[in-house]
Amino acid sequence: MPPHLRLACAAPPLTPPASAIVDTVVRIWGDCLVTTKAGRLMVGTLAVKGPISGAESFVLMWNGQQSDSPRLQETDDAFRTIFARYPELYLADARRLLRAYTSRLPGDTKTAHNPKD
Repeated sequence: MPPHLRLACAAPPLTPPASAIVDTVVRIWGDCLVTTKAGRLMVGTLAVKGPISGAESFVLMWNGQQSDSPRLQETDDAFRTIFARYPELYLADARRLLRAYTSRLPGDTKTAHNPKD
């Protein structure tokens, strides 16, 4: 079996939000994903962290900064739009961790674990 087919078989398919992130990055960045340092950094981040975690990191680090790069602003806006469509995904790991220490977070329907139980 060729290596690319083995990779396709071994890697699970992307979830709809992860696929939306990858599609968005390809649409916005195009050839710049491989021809610019920023593009290669974007690809590396998404590959190492995964699309959702990589997009979260970008949004948190970018945090609406103004830049000379319209592409970076467009990427930030697109990621925020995707997270608005899938609000349960944005910072889900942090919310799961904090749930043990809080009674309720905005948007959460589950109550926290009570250590006295």
